[in-house]
Amino acid sequence: MTLLFFSRDPGPTNQLVAVHAAITGDAAACPPALRALREASAGLPIAVRGKPPGDQVWRRAGIDPQPWASAPDDDAIVAMLEAEGVRIVATGTSDIDEDTDRRLWRAARRIGADSHVFMDHPANLDRRFFEASGVPTFPDRVYVPDEAYLAPLAALGVPRAAMTVAGDLHLARLARGVAAGAAAARDSLRGAWGASAADVVVLYASECNAEMAAAGRPSAFDEFATLDRLIALVRARAPVAGVATAPATTLIVVRPHPRDRAGKYDAWRDTRAPRLVISAAGAPLEALYAADAIAGMDSTLLREAAALRRPVVSLTGVEIRA
Repeated sequence: MTLLFFSRDPGPTNQLVAVHAAITGDAAACPPALRALREASAGLPIAVRGKPPGDQVWRRAGIDPQPWASAPDDDAIVAMLEAEGVRIVATGTSDIDEDTDRRLWRAARRIGADSHVFMDHPANLDRRFFEASGVPTFPDRVYVPDEAYLAPLAALGVPRAAMTVAGDLHLARLARGVAAGAAAARDSLRGAWGASAADVVVLYASECNAEMAAAGRPSAFDEFATLDRLIALVRARAPVAGVATAPATTLIVVRPHPRDRAGKYDAWRDTRAPRLVISAAGAPLEALYAADAIAGMDSTLLREAAALRRPVVSLTGVEIRA
């Protein structure tokens, strides 16, 4: 009898790390929405499996996931779950180029195991529960951050009785202080970026929109145009997230998305006013503390910044709420 966690994308993995902490930690700190899952999994051994880049999120949380050995078909996943005695499956929902989540839900249903899904973002809901053929696959229970998800999911066919409003479990975990140690890394990370004590550092949170458009899921946002807009704001001495900027004293740090292709922003490397570096150095939370302002489009990193009360702005008009 085993509880299996699986994830691929960073956003869902953040939610699952919070779930793992809630069901294995102090019972008094377990969110009400997870108490039933905690009780159902009490005493069960826990297995964590991951694919890059989500496996790195698990490791930063102190959990070393087993690699996911790609199964050729649903029957192979069923055999794996049976061999490991899996009774509960917990996943997120991945982007268009990853179907393992849905395959696990189907396999769990075939062996009588329960599937629990934790959502991290409202974008592209229809792509998360449907195969390319248009056939839907739904888990047994879907946990959502807020009530705004309910009507769209119901319209897709998810039964209302299967939905639980749990709050954003990852952001709640951050707010409880797990990021306190990240502030200590501020000076060393700014040094790695080449920032002086007098520099204003603006962290630009990239998204893999170009990559996903190539895979067949276009986005409303263009990460290249948004970066150009940020550069133009600094050149015009406009504030970013309420923080004053100037070309000579502002450093823009482009933080690549974990699924950005290599060399994606090479054409921007010669930007001199403002200066610009491309860096994935440090953990995401460390980068948020090291920067003076955070800008981007509609990524999880922006919501993390809001939860930590860092100066943050979406340059695409999206409201960023903690």
